[in-house]
Order: sequence, then structure tokens, then C-alpha cells
Amino acid sequence: MGGPSFIPFFSRRIGLVEEEQVPVAYGAKVYGKLGNTSLAVLDVRTRPFSGDEVALSAENFVAARVYQNIFEESKVGLILTSGIPTNANDPETAGPNTLAGIDFDFKTSRFLGDKNFAAQAWAVYNWNPRQVGTHHGLGVRLDYPNDLWDVSANYNYYGDALEPGLGYLPRNGVQVLSGGLSFQPRPERGVLGRWVRQLFFELRPSFYWNLGGFLETSRIFLSPLNIRTEKGSHIEFNSSINRDVLPEEFEISEGIIIPPGPYEFTNFNVQYSSPSYGSFVFGGQVRFGPFYSGTYRDAQLDLSFRLNGHFNFGLSTNFVQGNLREGAFTENVVQLKADVFLTPDLGLMNYIQYDDVSRTLGANVRFRWQISPGNVIYLVYNSIWERRDDPARRFLPLESGGVFKITLSIRP
Repeated sequence: MGGPSFIPFFSRRIGLVEEEQVPVAYGAKVYGKLGNTSLAVLDVRTRPFSGDEVALSAENFVAARVYQNIFEESKVGLILTSGIPTNANDPETAGPNTLAGIDFDFKTSRFLGDKNFAAQAWAVYNWNPRQVGTHHGLGVRLDYPNDLWDVSANYNYYGDALEPGLGYLPRNGVQVLSGGLSFQPRPERGVLGRWVRQLFFELRPSFYWNLGGFLETSRIFLSPLNIRTEKGSHIEFNSSINRDVLPEEFEISEGIIIPPGPYEFTNFNVQYSSPSYGSFVFGGQVRFGPFYSGTYRDAQLDLSFRLNGHFNFGLSTNFVQGNLREGAFTENVVQLKADVFLTPDLGLMNYIQYDDVSRTLGANVRFRWQISPGNVIYLVYNSIWERRDDPARRFLPLESGGVFKITLSIRP
């Protein structure tokens, strides 16, 4: 539901404000399936909180989702969310916020005999303190996802007063038309037939208009080279033709502000990944080219190692560098993952991340024991350190905490 970028319910909207954790007093979640009906309900109450940016009273948040399987492969559903968003400091948006929606998802694997076809439609209405504007959103999608041809078309409308308190909507007040066309042949003869498993030739345009019909943003994605080899390697070269009309100043990095106006630029991307079935897997990509008033480069490298199904190690790095007329910026992230499994049901998972923008080092350690299918015990420990320019102590602890969680499955 909600189109490619709209999420009616986003759990991180509860208990997190301005990068500070809001304490949770209690919460409960019930989910399950009876026959062809699936239901999930979440209720959480937060405690009063005073931070550097906000002062919040205790609040209650509710999210409920139900859908019914119909026909052979389709479903229809409803969603309801309610609560005062924890980051609503603006007097125009602070206050009760309720969203209700309906969606229909039709799917068949027997279109024209043996082809896949899908059609989706959704609509939501948002009750919030805004007195002016359009409070609803809606969308439709048609999809023909098959092996040789993959074709899709999407239209989504987001009102300028649609501000879901417990959802995620990066951009309201727009109409979005997007689509995709992919030709995906499988060579069977000659050199290509021996070396290449499948080729992908892709075109994906997207256009954003404001509610008055003015084109604000467009992006045309082209992939003239996208290969999946017989051994499972992936090789790709693609480009994106962009046009963006900034209605106001945009701070792309701290202290670097792009002035309003129209911008046109084309990015290029080169990707490679090794076969995913080996013990050692690596991949990387580099995106480069013009960017607003200057240039941009984004390099990513991923390495992983698996040993006997008991040890999984991964390293991921992302290095971003922008050089604009208004200034230069860099953003670098390093992620490390190390998992140990004594059995498929008993394991210890470790995740560490550092980025030089927030200058914080975060660690997440999670113990998971699945006693039986659907019945799981979790022990989770989180800790955050901040890097300081102090030779005697490079990292200063900011916060840490633990969580004990039990998931029980009741099967009538």
C-alpha cells in the first residue's frame, strides 16, 4: 500500500525524535492468521520526555492492519494508525493524527495462459490539524512481471495536507507518474549462450508534478548493459538523466546550501558482484558524474565470507564525495557484521557501524534462540559512542541499553 515511497505505518516514528530515544512505558503486539484473514495490531505508550529539541508528554500510538485473501492469488486490506507524532514541533502539525486506508491487490499467474499480471489500487485519508489543503492520497499500479518482458506503470497522488503521523512520506503535494520497461532475453547459442545466462535492457522514467501541474522533478534511468553470467556474476552499466527544480534553498550537507532554481545533470553507474553461492562474495559499484552545480562520486564495496554455515562475516563501505560551487562535502560509512550460529535455531549476531557525519560508532549484539517454529527468545544489547578530538580518549560513550523479547505463536 502507498506506492513506491509512501509507507502508511513506519515503526521508527514511535520512540525516536530528533535522533533521541523517547522512553517507552509499555507496548503490545498481536498478529496472526485465521483462515484467509490476517490481522496485526500494535499498541505502544511512551513516557514523558524532555530533550534538547523537544518536550513531549506521554502519548499512545496504535496501528492496525487487516487483509483478506480473495480469489486465488489476491487480497483486499484495511489499515488504521492513530497517535500524535513524536517529532511534531510545528504548531500547525502538532496534535492528533489519524490515518485510514484501503488497498486492493490483484494477482494472477495465468494471464494469457501462463503469464504473470498484477494490478494494485490504494487510497488513504489523513485527519490532522492542518486546516488547508488536500488530506487524501491514492494510487494505481499495473504490472506485467515476466521473464522476457517486465512492464509496469504507476500513478500516485499525495495531497499537500497528507502528513501521516506514524507513516513515512518524503514528499507530499505531488503527483507521480512512473513506469518500467525491461527486455530480458536468455541467449541459447554461440559465445553469449555459453557465457551469459540472461541480459537485461531497462528503461525506467519517473516524473513529479506539483498539484498545479508544474513538472518539478524528472528522472530517466537507462541500462544498456546488464548481464547475469552462467556462473552467477552480475555486471551492469547504467545512467540517469535528471532534472530537478528546487522551489527553495536545499541544504545538502551541513553548511552547504544549493540555491533554488532548475538543475539538469546526468549520472553514471558501474556495478559488479560475484556469484552469491560461494564462501567468499564481493561486489562494488561507483556512481559518478555531474550533480546540481558540481560533481558527485559515490563508491561502495561489499565483502562477505561464510564458513560451514556457522560463521558469517561481512564488511560494507560507502564513500561519498561531492564538489559543488557552494562547497565540498564527504560522507563515509563503514559497516561490519559478524554472525555465529551453533545451530540454525541458536545464534549470536553482531553489527557495528561508524559514519563520519554524526561521528558515532554504534554496536548491536543480538542473541536469538528459536525454541520451536514461531516461539523465539531474543536478548539484544545496543551501545553508541561518539568520536571526540581527544588523543587520550577517542570515543566517548553516549548511551547503551538492553532488550529482552519473547515471541510466542498460538496455533488453534
